[in-house]
Amino acid sequence: MELRSPTLMTGRNGVGKTTFAKLLTALIEPENGAIGIVTGGLGGSARLVLQDTVVHLFGHAISGHLGRVFCFDRELWKEARKLYESLLRGCREKINTEVPGVMVADSNTSESMLQCKVAIVVERLLGSPPLLILDEPGWCFSRAVGRAFLESVVEAAHSRGIAVLIISHQAGWWEGLVSDELRLEQEDARIVRLRHSSAGGGRT
Repeated sequence: MELRSPTLMTGRNGVGKTTFAKLLTALIEPENGAIGIVTGGLGGSARLVLQDTVVHLFGHAISGHLGRVFCFDRELWKEARKLYESLLRGCREKINTEVPGVMVADSNTSESMLQCKVAIVVERLLGSPPLLILDEPGWCFSRAVGRAFLESVVEAAHSRGIAVLIISHQAGWWEGLVSDELRLEQEDARIVRLRHSSAGGGRT
């Protein structure tokens, strides 16, 4: 299946969206055959950012997460910090364009859900996976903040040749930001169909 990034995946609760994501990230193996991902010249397994992103911190503070993850590679830590600040700045600019005057937490003085999600995304992107999966990227956000976050992440991912898959029940929030759509539909107790439709222009 050839898809354009970002791709939006939808489907009712329990239909298998999380299972599909786990197959793409090689957390589980298919019973038959194999699943492969190639995007922008990159191959391998996808990386996932869970809806409850805080669990990725393993109880640590956001401020120290990137330093802990990249503690053995100072140059990569510098790159991670630079990308982290760039993504936060991009989010703020987009939010203020959408909703002028809204206040967004400063990266040096507080720890917000936006900063948490950005930190985990940075960690995933610097691993150069072929695909980044965002599970409910709008969770805990207003529509304006969610769209700014998604748009900023997609820009950063695409600049590295990394595709983005969004799993979300808030399909209306991402109108104009997604290129293709996948929908999981339960046909009977044993069969789930994966349906593909085009949502606009994008990159394959």
